[in-house]
Order: sequence, then C-alpha cells, then structure tokens
Amino acid sequence: RLTCPTCACPSRGTRRGNLRKRCTAALRLETIFPKLRVLALTVGESTSMVASLFEIPFRWPPAPQSRPPLRQDKLQATVPTASMTIFALMVSLVCLFVLPTNGATRQLNFSNRTIYGVDSVDYTGMAVSSGDINGDGYPDVIIGANGGDGASNAVVDAGEVYVFFGGPSFSTLSFHASSLDGSNGFTIYGVNSGDSAGISVSSGDVNCDGYADVLIGASLGSGASNGAANTGEAYVVFGKASGWVASVQASSLDGRSGFTIYGVDSGDAAGNGVSRGDVNGDGCVDVLIGVYGGDGSSNSASNTGEVHVVFGKASGWTPSIEASSLDGSNGFTIYGVDSGDWAGRTVSSGDVNGDGYADVLIGVTYGNGPSNNAANTGEMYIVFGKASGWASTFQVSSLDGSNGFIVYGIGFRDNAGRSVSSGDINGDGYADVLMGMPKENPVTDTGEVYVLFGKASGWTASVQVAICRSSSLK
Repeated sequence: RLTCPTCACPSRGTRRGNLRKRCTAALRLETIFPKLRVLALTVGESTSMVASLFEIPFRWPPAPQSRPPLRQDKLQATVPTASMTIFALMVSLVCLFVLPTNGATRQLNFSNRTIYGVDSVDYTGMAVSSGDINGDGYPDVIIGANGGDGASNAVVDAGEVYVFFGGPSFSTLSFHASSLDGSNGFTIYGVNSGDSAGISVSSGDVNCDGYADVLIGASLGSGASNGAANTGEAYVVFGKASGWVASVQASSLDGRSGFTIYGVDSGDAAGNGVSRGDVNGDGCVDVLIGVYGGDGSSNSASNTGEVHVVFGKASGWTPSIEASSLDGSNGFTIYGVDSGDWAGRTVSSGDVNGDGYADVLIGVTYGNGPSNNAANTGEMYIVFGKASGWASTFQVSSLDGSNGFIVYGIGFRDNAGRSVSSGDINGDGYADVLMGMPKENPVTDTGEVYVLFGKASGWTASVQVAICRSSSLK
C-alpha cells in the first residue's frame, strides 16, 4: 500500500462527511508479469475499496530478471525495454496508464490521464473494468461509483456507472464524468435508494452480437418488488454501435437494451462481485454473480455463500431473470460448503485446465481450511467449465479433481481468496490462478499473493498452499 507523497485527498469519511486524509492506492502484482494485458488497481483509504481488473491494451516486453523493491512514496517497475514510475491515486478519480512500447522511460503525468467523479462521496472508482461497448475497436473504460445518487442526485446511494468511450486520443485527455453526453460515453443510473449499483463492474458479449455488454453489480438491491432487503441484483446493459444518450436508467432495461438479474433471498447481497466467462463454451459470455451472503441449499448454512452463473445467448432475453429460475439449461447456482465462509465475495474465470471452457474461480474469504480447524484461513474454489450436463445447482463439496478443486490457505485469519483472478503467467497456454492472501503473516498482515499454474490434468480434490510453495504454487 502506497501513500500519496504530494497531496491530501478527500477520504470516504461519513456519508456526507468532510474528512480529509492522505490518499492511498495499491497496485496489484499483475503489472509485473509478462503476457498479461491487464492493469489492476485498488483505490481508496480502505481495503474494502477494491478495484477489479482494468484492461489496457499494450505490448509488454519479456519478464524482468528481478523486481525492484517497493518504496513508500512510489513504485517503479523496470523491465528490459521499458520502465515506469507510478504514484498514488486520489479517492474519487481514476487514472489511466499508457505504457511506452518503444523502449523509452516515461514518467506518468496524472494531470492528463485522469477521470474525475461528480459528487462528494460517490466513491468513483470503487470498481473498474473495460470492454469495447460501442464496437469501434477501442476498449472503453467502465467505472463504478456505488455511492452515486442517480439523476439530479434524487436517489441517494442508488449507484452509478460511467462508461468512457476509448479512441486514439483518449490517453492525452482528462475527463469529468459529468461531461458524458452520449458521444463520448454515458452514465448508467441505479434504480432505488441504497442499491449500491456499481459496487462491481465487468464486461463481456453476453448476447453474442459482437459488442461487449456492461455488467453491473448492485448488491444492496431489494429484488423485483423491493420486498427482499439486500437480496442483490445485477444489470446487463447491451453494447451497440451508436444511438447512445447521456444516461441510461437501469430501470428501463427491457430485454432489448439489456436485463436485470434478481437475487433470491434477503441478505444474499448478490452482485457484490460480478465477472464473465464462457463456462459452457457456446461462444456467448456467461454472467458470474457472487452471492457471499447466500445460505446454501435450502438456506441451511448461514452465509456460506453462492455464485449464480447465467448463460449467455443470442436472443430471447426478457427484462428480468430470477436467479431462483436457473435450472441447468439457462444457468446454475454454485453452493458453498460451511456457514460463514462467504463464498463468492470475489469471482473470476479462466481456462485453468485448457479444455476450451472457462472455469469459475470463487474466493472464499472466511473458509476455515480442510478440517475447519484454521479460522478464516480462506479458500478458493475452481469449478471446471463444460459444454453440457449442468444441473440447477452444483455443490462445492462434490469437487473431486475431475470437475474442479479447492485451494486452501495457510494459517489462521489469512483471508485467502479475498481477491482472485487468472492469466497465463508462464505462457504455457493454461490460465494460471492468482489468489490474494492479504493477512498472511511473514510480517504482521504483510499479505501474499499465490500463483497456481494451470495444467491439463492431474488435479486432485484439493491443493494446500502450505505444502506446494516450491512447486506448482508460487
């Protein structure tokens, strides 16, 4: 975690507070690995403000022979043909990085690559992602602002999402979210007060039309009739080439412009994490929705956690889908194991076994290890994708190595799985799994990240981090 060396930035404070603190930011380890095309950031003074993967196309040279040490005032990543100096970020803004590809060394100027939020305590940058929403060949920037208050600030904490269209001059400009007018991007407004739309964002071509669609989590939404407090929701806004206006109301999604996915039970908090991946390999991106407050099969295990997988398709969308209607043909639900595990607080995907199907990666922040004897050590579930044969539900307890496996953390309160992601780190064609362990304790709460290399076969039902440090898990 880095502390801003030059400024005192607005903190989250209270809902309408006026506190000011020195801003902080953290840079995920994905930036130091070759072959990844992502830059991931954590923005804010609280570890609860976690940014999702932010994709920026760039050419990355061969891996460095050594990594320079972190310093409090800056982080410098040096590779054989490029280097960069990255300073901390202010809360309620997002900074974009354009990396040199010609061997040059460049100091990044934050003043000309900054996106500013609109109002105080909007939490702009709570989540970030990208995708080519308008199909012009340039990735567009997607920014969650889950504290936004809707059009004219009339719906407190409904949440907002900003989409800034990419283009050849994007990297030399600065933007204010209030300037979005349909030509340069647009704003998506949440529905009801307190829904927290934008707490998570992602993108993917769910309806197979060639345009990336915007995926939005609204974890405090209360269902179709607002009758189930904090059941959670997710919105899918379809991409298109043109016809954008300055704002889109999530309440207007009608099946043609997108749709809403409603959670099941009060307190599920569906949508705290959203991601995408073609789990059934049909060419349409599937929507992954983390439900860390879910209570498992028959609501028999409080806060065990769940994940809803909604299959993409080319047509036939209705304005809304109830997650309770997933039956194996249109998607399925993955149930966690034990009470209090919070499975699904984070979700991601990647083809770990190289069979052509995206596998579902699920963070289990408060899992207690293989014998439930290591409180909050944390776990991660990997459920292998496949073309067919899905039932309406999948029990994580059935993972046996052939259909997926479990990764267990090391020690007490490590919170392994607080963040999960994937990418082909070693270039062998298999997605490798990244698992954050923010409270691992070589030094008190210094934290660690583990990389588990993908492979075609030979998986067992579980992998223990502690006994694999020197082999497949680094």
